[in-house]
Amino acid sequence: MGKTKTMSVVLAIILSVAGVPGMRGVASATSVHGAVALNGVDIWQFQCTSPQTKCILAQVCDAVAGSLDKWVVTMDIYSPTMLFGNGDTAWAETGACGVVEVCRIPSSHGPIKAFVNINHVFGGDFDGYEMSGACLDADGNTLPNSTAKFMPKLNE
Repeated sequence: MGKTKTMSVVLAIILSVAGVPGMRGVASATSVHGAVALNGVDIWQFQCTSPQTKCILAQVCDAVAGSLDKWVVTMDIYSPTMLFGNGDTAWAETGACGVVEVCRIPSSHGPIKAFVNINHVFGGDFDGYEMSGACLDADGNTLPNSTAKFMPKLNE
């Protein structure tokens, strides 16, 4: 648990320095909130539409710090074909965040589409989460919010 929490804190610091929108206290057009029953899952479509997109990134945070929770977050790329099947997995625990990110090969860039799955694997019966997303260019800079879009949950 200590290593996971340390990794989350280090990633949050890196993301804030890199200019990636964080979940806590930062307004962003690419932020969403949700709640999932214990052992349930929310599935979101997330897309970066800019032709300059190098990486797609989502950050999921436990929204109820007073309730012991554990979330498993996965990102599964479905477009473009060259990235189909690539993904990433992270944990978010009580009061902490998990980050998932997939990048194109070094010399390529362009739109990316992914599913972000938020699994509530431990904790209260029905608890909340916050998620933000970012599209990054080849230099690791956040592209304008207008290029990043969360689509409605697929399971509702």
